[in-house]
Amino acid sequence: MKLKRKPKGYWKTASDSDVILEVEMHRGKTIRAFRDSAQHLYRVALNRGLIPKLVKKGVLKSLQRTGISESLNKLNDDQLVALVKESYQGCTLGEVHEKDIIMHRMLIQRGLIELVVDEGILIQKKLSDGTWKDKEFALAYADAFLSEHHLTELPTNDRLLALNAGGLAYAIKAHHGGLAAFRRELRSYCGSMR
Repeated sequence: MKLKRKPKGYWKTASDSDVILEVEMHRGKTIRAFRDSAQHLYRVALNRGLIPKLVKKGVLKSLQRTGISESLNKLNDDQLVALVKESYQGCTLGEVHEKDIIMHRMLIQRGLIELVVDEGILIQKKLSDGTWKDKEFALAYADAFLSEHHLTELPTNDRLLALNAGGLAYAIKAHHGGLAAFRRELRSYCGSMR
């Protein structure tokens, strides 16, 4: 079944199965090639969280650079640590994740993150004042974040991630009852502080 189009994209009322059927017409393409050839359909599939399912089913190919991944798999742990030292000495874990996600995943899979941090090869940003599980710490951090970015209300988790506040976004979701509840508490906290 072909999805009906509006001037700005696909109908939002199409079911997931209709979207998957439409993506089937792009079978064998990489995610990037699919995105470039069918931008509206890509956005619909991405927003609904269907891209990982489509990769798992073999409809789309992952963007993973398999040649690099395979060559990293051939290295033993000592060689991998030496490569990280040579390439990323002094970087934070977040910077390695941004620059080379395959290397970051390989370190996680092999359990080498603690080793490269303990040896001082990579830096793990630590929060000296408290932890994300502590509500007072999270509220104080959020208040400072709002002031720093000249915001009146805490943005969505996606926007927090874009503004490099992933720790706060995770803490809100995992430890503090979600964004709506945290926003209410932050309003009370900011009101009592000012």
